Amino acid sequence: MSAAQNLQVQILFIKSAEDEAVIAFPVPDSMLEFHVQQAIEKLLKALIAAHGEKYVYTHDIQVLLDQLHELGEVIPDFGIALTRFTKFGVLSRYDLGAPLLEDQRQQYRKVVAELKKFVEARVASLP
Repeated sequence: MSAAQNLQVQILFIKSAEDEAVIAFPVPDSMLEFHVQQAIEKLLKALIAAHGEKYVYTHDIQVLLDQLHELGEVIPDFGIALTRFTKFGVLSRYDLGAPLLEDQRQQYRKVVAELKKFVEARVASLP
């Protein structure tokens, strides 16, 4: 079975796409931040699973990046440190946070889209 055929990878791509669908709409700021974090988390976990490894059940993006680094993956710079989004996995559920400007919303959406493209390409290249 190829990495792309791995059922867990496919499920994580589907679940990440659901989060990405939410952020395409003019949802409240905290909802957008939460779903951005969730999409990033699931994409990173998909890449870990594509390597045939088990990922940690965490919302901490740094933990996932560290695990990917140990697997030899180098995640590109998307203009915003992915670790910045960790706090949105919990904070956005219980705090209002600072209001987002439209350019921030677009930038967050772009980070998710670019990470998705990168992860899909990496998964396709794995045996």
